[in-house]
Amino acid sequence: MIFRPRSHLLPSPVPVFIIPVLIFLIGFSGCATNSVNGAAGSLRILGSEFDGPPRAGAPGKPQLSFCVKSGTVTNSFRSRSSSVMDDAYYKSHIAEFVSRGAPFESIEAADDGVDTRECDIVLNPSVMIYVTPFGSIESSINMIGAVEGYSGPNSVLMARVSDEKSVEAAAARVGRIYYNAFVPGSTLYEQVTAGKGAARQSFEAVARQYRDAPVKPAFPEEARRFKVQAEAAVAQKNFPAAADRYADALKVAPWWPEGHFNRALILGETGRHRKAIDEMKRYLALVPDAPDARAAQDKIYEWEASASQKR
Repeated sequence: MIFRPRSHLLPSPVPVFIIPVLIFLIGFSGCATNSVNGAAGSLRILGSEFDGPPRAGAPGKPQLSFCVKSGTVTNSFRSRSSSVMDDAYYKSHIAEFVSRGAPFESIEAADDGVDTRECDIVLNPSVMIYVTPFGSIESSINMIGAVEGYSGPNSVLMARVSDEKSVEAAAARVGRIYYNAFVPGSTLYEQVTAGKGAARQSFEAVARQYRDAPVKPAFPEEARRFKVQAEAAVAQKNFPAAADRYADALKVAPWWPEGHFNRALILGETGRHRKAIDEMKRYLALVPDAPDARAAQDKIYEWEASASQKR
């Protein structure tokens, strides 16, 4: 990867929104779909209408991206069965298990400390494993889903599956529920993409202002601090941290072309191809006549092919 030290800039149009959710479930029925009003706002229950095989999405519309946090595990009776693993195992594999339920294009683990700002949907599971005195296993999962960067209706959702014979089966099933709820063309999908469209229009306005400016803005000191930290992370081969620090810099200066370029390369190298494409497109929107514009566009084509192989 080749990184550039040049300085250009931009004010971030997209505020970061993180929803802390604490939910106690009493008498919840997984077969109903309704809303529960509380301190956290309106919680939508994803019920039986989303259960079942993965649904086909509307053609020509890209899937949303999902991040799965490690969550919590209740596993008090593990000693009753040798087939039940320890809590750490389930926490480290839960994203993989969820991904088995449907043909997700973009789903990744988001452990504690990982920046989830680029995830469209953040999933936080609560896994419960009960081993009967006879050694049979009953697995349940309560999965909270939060729409990143949005606080209106349907911004927090929950799905619950129970009485599965393994955590793997329960996670795959709850994954299918969320996949079907947000399949391209669905009501929830359109709600999320409408918000993304507004953010895209905001960036386009900033990019146009940057291109038209005869004198480019000075690089802010706060953005420089994140830039230096990103470059240090690259030198240490800590690419996830580097991507996060570039994102911090771009919040302060979203019109900084090299920040988008460098971050695109990092995301591409770490397999986050859809996000890499988005960043490289922003780079080209800011400097369409850059000497390496042809190479940048070719990287987009390369990442598109890689992303399509994941489907």
